[in-house]
Amino acid sequence: SLKVILEAVITQVPFHNLFLLTRKTHSPTPEEIREDMLNFSGGPCGTVNPWLGVILRHMGFNVHLVSASMMEPDCHLGLILNLDQRLFYVDAGDGKPYFEPLPIDSNKSYEFPSFRYRHFRSGNDFHIQYPDDNNNLVTSCKVHLTPRKFKFFESSICKHYTTEDYGPFSRNFRLVKYPERKILGFRNDIFIHEKDGQCVRQKLSDSSQLEQLAMRYFRDHN
Repeated sequence: SLKVILEAVITQVPFHNLFLLTRKTHSPTPEEIREDMLNFSGGPCGTVNPWLGVILRHMGFNVHLVSASMMEPDCHLGLILNLDQRLFYVDAGDGKPYFEPLPIDSNKSYEFPSFRYRHFRSGNDFHIQYPDDNNNLVTSCKVHLTPRKFKFFESSICKHYTTEDYGPFSRNFRLVKYPERKILGFRNDIFIHEKDGQCVRQKLSDSSQLEQLAMRYFRDHN
């Protein structure tokens, strides 16, 4: 089912911005996207979600690309899916525990040890709210429900790879996956994992400790 496919990607394929930091000269080619995903290397939204969209389309799903605004207008790429005359938002490329398709016309809340969020529709926008520094839920991702062709995203994807101050990823490090639906990864120098149903955030002492942990838990993601 659709939920099984989405959960399989999020639990086994990491979201990260390493390629944005190491491939500074160009946006990923279709061949690179395919290779990164088939190798379970993962990547950011512009790698994971287009690949997932192609897979779902070949399986017969009515799925389209949509843009979302976060720190920059239209800087994020997600998927909208029409299933049995209901619309769902699908996103395996944001590093969040979106283990199931999110029903666009429903107001729902979710809570996990590592993260909580809620969503609702307002006109042609789908709002996803995360906690701010005061733990109040505010809209951090506004999805625009107009279907788009991949060409619409080419400028934004290119900026992520080539422009120093576009979005958060040129100045920060992200690497995360959710094996068995439990968060495992890094946010800059913080190692994040779950233990006994609680989210543990451990500040690392130096880059060598980060490298050791990354090699231990992400060795299989070339």
